[in-house]
Amino acid sequence: MSVLPPDAQAAIHEAALVLLEQTGIEDAPDKAIDLVCAAGGWLSDTGRLCFPPDLVDNTLSAARRELALFGRGDRAALHLGGDNAYVGTGGASPVFLDIDTHAYRPATLTDLYHAARIVDQMDHIHFFSRPVAISDFDDPLEMDINTAWACLSGTAKHVMVSASTPESVDAIAQLAYQLAGSEAAFRAAPFLSLNINHAVPPMRFDSMAALVLMRAAECGIPAMVNTFGQLGTSSPVTIAGCVAQTIAETLAGMVLVHLVAPGAPAIFGPRPMITDLRTGAMSGGGGEQAKLTAAADEAEAAERQKKMKEDMEKANEERLAEHQAKNLDWKAASTLVVASSSTTSFGGARSRSRAIATLCISPPESLPTGASSAAQCCRKVISPS
Repeated sequence: MSVLPPDAQAAIHEAALVLLEQTGIEDAPDKAIDLVCAAGGWLSDTGRLCFPPDLVDNTLSAARRELALFGRGDRAALHLGGDNAYVGTGGASPVFLDIDTHAYRPATLTDLYHAARIVDQMDHIHFFSRPVAISDFDDPLEMDINTAWACLSGTAKHVMVSASTPESVDAIAQLAYQLAGSEAAFRAAPFLSLNINHAVPPMRFDSMAALVLMRAAECGIPAMVNTFGQLGTSSPVTIAGCVAQTIAETLAGMVLVHLVAPGAPAIFGPRPMITDLRTGAMSGGGGEQAKLTAAADEAEAAERQKKMKEDMEKANEERLAEHQAKNLDWKAASTLVVASSSTTSFGGARSRSRAIATLCISPPESLPTGASSAAQCCRKVISPS
C-alpha cells in the first residue's frame, strides 16, 4: 500500500530541497549558522539560514539506514528499520486522572514513576516515553533530570524523555553514563533517547531546541528529530504542501546532527498534524493524520533508498576498479617474471619451469571474476515516595 505514487514522492522531495535552499529556516542559533555556512550554506538577506541541495544529499547519504534503541539488562532492543514496528507510551499531559478521587490533578514525579513501573510489566508495550509532565519542580533542569531518573528507575525498557536546555542534556547524559558504567558503554548501547522538537513551523527553528539537538548528538544520545506542523494553520492546507514543508523542516534538523557529530544516531520524525477547522485546534488521531505521516515517510524513504542505491553502485565501481588495478599489476608482474626467467638460470630447465609456474599462477587474494564478486568483495535527584 502506498499513499503517494513514485513521481509524487520525488516531486515532494524536490519541493523540500527548494524550500531549504530558497526560503531557508529562520531563527537559527549561531552554532547552527557557523556549521551550515562552513559546509556551503549561507544566510539570506533577511537572515534566514539556507541549505544547499548537496549538503542535504550528503546528510542523507551518511544517515544510518538502521538503528537500535536498547533496553537495560535482558530487555530486547528496538531495531528500527525495515518493516519493524513498535508500540510505546507518549504525550506530556500536565494533569493526571486520580483513580481514587476520579478528579484531575497536577501530575507528579510519583505518577510518572508508577506509570513506568506498569509499562515495565506490559509485554505488548515496547518502550516508555514519558506520558506526563511533572509539576514538582519550577526549575527546568531539576524537572528534566528528575523526569529521566523516574523513568529509568521505573523500567528497564528503552526510555524517551526531553531536555529544555543543553545543560539538561549534559545532566541527563551523565546520569545515563553512570547507569551504563561508562560513557563508552552507553554510546555502544543507548537505553535512553530524547524527543526534540527543533522546529516551530512554518520554516523556523526553536533556537534552544536546535542547540539541544546538537548537544544530544555530541553526547551520543539518540534524538527523535521531530516536526509538528499543522495542515492549514502552520503549514499549507494541501497534503503535498504540508508534507513538503514538514520534510524540509525535519531535514534541517538532520543536517545539524550530521554536521555537529557525523554518524550520530538520529531518527527522522516528520509529524504533520491535522487542524480541526471548527476550532483551529489540533485534531489528533484522525485518518488524515495517518495519511499525512505515511506520505511524509514515503517521500523521504524513497529518496533514502535512491541515495542508498547510488552509494552502493558507486562503492561497487570503486571496489571493481581497485581489484582491476590489482589484477593489472599482477599480470604486469607475471610478464616481467616470465621475461626475466628466460635469461636467468634456476639450476636447469626443469627448475626454471617450476619457478615460473610458482610465481605466475598464484594471483593475489580476492581477485575478482566479475562485477558481482567485486560487490561482495548530577544534580540532586529526589526519590519518588
